[in-house]
Amino acid sequence: MNLDKFYQTFHGKFEEYDLEELKKTPQYKFGMFTKIINNKEYFRKNIRKVLKEEGNENINEFEDFLVYNRAWYWIKDFDLNNPGIEGIYDYDGALLALDSSIKYFEGLEDYEKCSYLFSFKSLLKMLDSPKNS
Repeated sequence: MNLDKFYQTFHGKFEEYDLEELKKTPQYKFGMFTKIINNKEYFRKNIRKVLKEEGNENINEFEDFLVYNRAWYWIKDFDLNNPGIEGIYDYDGALLALDSSIKYFEGLEDYEKCSYLFSFKSLLKMLDSPKNS
């Protein structure tokens, strides 16, 4: 596959494509949050490979801790007044990720994170509401 042609289709010349700048965009950060949560089984499997243990309750809790806190890293700094996430391509996946995260942090009684995630979810629904009507 010719990567130059692939990236040129979306962003111009590959040499001009700055991955570090892309990583600073709200769409990239929210995409990473959604990807981590919605692919948590993949991440858990890789964590188990590293730890070489399965079925241990402590390992399962540790896996959840790593997955959800890494996802939190990507979403925690959004300005809810101006998140810049319009045009999310996977609306349903984003809602699933937010619901799953809220449930996880509720279990830890981390209500500040729950409140933030719930506000983010409400905002996302509001932004998408014209599409649903």
